[in-house]
Amino acid sequence: MLAKPQQLFNLSWPERTYGEDSLYPFEGVGALEWNRILPPIPVDARPGFTAADFWLRMSVASGLSLEVYVATSQRPWRPGITPDATILGTGSFANTDLTGLAIAESGAEDVELWVRGVASATLATTATYGAPNTRSAVGGSYLFTAGGSTLNLSAATWNLNTSANNLASGGHYVRFEDASGEPALPSRTIVSVPTATTLVIAPPLTERQATIAVELDRFSIYRLPVYILSGFGAVTVARTT
Repeated sequence: MLAKPQQLFNLSWPERTYGEDSLYPFEGVGALEWNRILPPIPVDARPGFTAADFWLRMSVASGLSLEVYVATSQRPWRPGITPDATILGTGSFANTDLTGLAIAESGAEDVELWVRGVASATLATTATYGAPNTRSAVGGSYLFTAGGSTLNLSAATWNLNTSANNLASGGHYVRFEDASGEPALPSRTIVSVPTATTLVIAPPLTERQATIAVELDRFSIYRLPVYILSGFGAVTVARTT
């Protein structure tokens, strides 16, 4: 006998802004590190189901990619996991299906949604976000403060957090490079622009990494995907009893 599928949950958010509010209800930046973007969603299925089909509806910035992972008790998130899907952005809303993911046979489950941005090779636009997008473009002093979390460049003219167009909300990361332009240290996501000459990055560089970065005296700023989530849901996979 075939047990019918059961809807587990169906969440939705608006796909447009309203009035003077220019922000979408669920908009974010795909950082270089995995981030859980929703609190655990408790679901209660009929006992006996061992898998579910999930769906996402998202808009991802055109030409940029976002990795997604759905975590359950049977497939928890952990470092080094393989993404369930990599969404190549078009700038429009589209559905992504994630089928046959394991869930607890007991019926009680907590679902989590994780995302991670894919590093791009597209430099930040200085006309939009301020300059520079490469260290070689300006002079001035270059150093790190606040335990390796704040990059200071005295000649920079970056747009501040108060601007609608800033490197943090617009989705960007810093790549620390050697003399040939190759990555020399792990890249870092820009999370804040408190002044025109400072960038807050995450996670912070270690003291040794910060020293190497200044000695190399070279970095570039590249784009990360901005995404808008408008739907997330799941239904159990039919089973034979």
